[in-house]
Amino acid sequence: MELLDLCKKIISINSVTIPNGTREIIDFLLPLFKDLGLETTLQEFPIEGHPNFNLLVTAGPKDRSKPFLINTHLDTVAPGTQKKWTVCGGNAFEATVKDGFLYGLGSADTKCAMACVWVALKSLLQDANLPKPKDWTIPLFISGTAGEERGLLGSHHALKTNFFSAQMALDSEPTENHLVWSHKGLTHVTVQATPKQGTIPFHAGKKHYHLEFQGEAAHSSTPHLGKNAILLALDFLREFFETPSGKSISLFIKSGTAPNVIPENAHLYLQTDEAISFSDFSNHAFSHHDATEEDLKKLGGYVFFPASAFQGIFKVVSAMHGIQKHFSLHQHSGYNPPHSSTTATLAKVLKRPKPHLEFLFDCRFVEEAEGKYFHKQLEEAVFALNQNQDANEFTLHLERFNSAMQTPTNSAFVKTLQLVAHQVGISSELRTKTGCTEGGLFAQHGIQTVVFGPGRAENNIHKPNEKVSISDLENAVKFYREAIKTFCF
Repeated sequence: MELLDLCKKIISINSVTIPNGTREIIDFLLPLFKDLGLETTLQEFPIEGHPNFNLLVTAGPKDRSKPFLINTHLDTVAPGTQKKWTVCGGNAFEATVKDGFLYGLGSADTKCAMACVWVALKSLLQDANLPKPKDWTIPLFISGTAGEERGLLGSHHALKTNFFSAQMALDSEPTENHLVWSHKGLTHVTVQATPKQGTIPFHAGKKHYHLEFQGEAAHSSTPHLGKNAILLALDFLREFFETPSGKSISLFIKSGTAPNVIPENAHLYLQTDEAISFSDFSNHAFSHHDATEEDLKKLGGYVFFPASAFQGIFKVVSAMHGIQKHFSLHQHSGYNPPHSSTTATLAKVLKRPKPHLEFLFDCRFVEEAEGKYFHKQLEEAVFALNQNQDANEFTLHLERFNSAMQTPTNSAFVKTLQLVAHQVGISSELRTKTGCTEGGLFAQHGIQTVVFGPGRAENNIHKPNEKVSISDLENAVKFYREAIKTFCF
């Protein structure tokens, strides 16, 4: 199977983390690797109650103590609004070639990297002039992980259970085929608001409205490249609550598709005693229409919350903005943005153990102390809320804390990869990366890691019309091929 055809097929397989997962894409890949005579192993584990799978392919001697690992995550974020995938005809899974690029969900992040690794490995194994795997000096591990888009859950599980380990690793996130030695860390915090007197039921005699705020998706590591619909909705509510209509309102919110995506839309559902003239809020961009009980039932269940719950969330968001100002004072060259950053990416209603609002806050930090500062400041904001507001209980949970990655640039591993890049005619310049990768987790487990992969991350992944340069794919094949020869032969 040719490289481009393989990439198109892989893109066509829906591997959104929840609910699809990685089983279908692994079922497609398994016979391809087995046809090369390689051993394959699957590891099953749940993500939010849905079955997911890690894939491990092994070649070379059986010594598992010091393999060379090439890792690629096989899951993707959700496509968002399909009609915005204009190049793909309104279907994110319809791989499309245009002007030297391959478009489609996962083209850069990161399913096509696995295709490049397979093509590179096939060319090595079919070359009669090269040693067979049994004669290699160290083993090669190829991993395809699940749950990367949910906080690196697949690699967390694999390392914790010793499903794989390594001495050195390439992590195939999009870097435009540059060698990345350092990237930011990631922490996620959720804040919940639970009304002490319970939520408010639907009342047929009241007015009901559905408001939609339109933003622009981006990767949450580059929030300045998107337009956050959650923050647009909360800005509107701040002003609305100051009006007479805002004094007798209950409402709920739904926004966001994944923890690491700037939400492109936010939905507010209002229940109020009187009709609202939305023309008074012309400085806020949103669409609105009357909502019926049937409309609300289509959401799969709903409850309304008092305005006080959202007013508490305003305090947390204000703390988040204060944190961002603090981060902006501490510049770190080589990153975009050139400092740590924070934003809100999810807003939803959960019904257990009691109905509550939940907002997720994302932080990308250069230094670990900055990630801890983010957590501490939000903790203090929530503590102050509980001291000063009686109507709701506010709680904070640290969902994950993934370390930044910094591999010594003078290490033999990095220097050798620079030579490999030079040999195949691509840049050997070392770069940094804004997004968090599985490489940071590997480094925590003592695995020297460099991030390398085809495609551009910035202003490309986690948004419609994601693409990868076909020349990037072809050069990645050359690089992976030479890297395997260099480290395993």
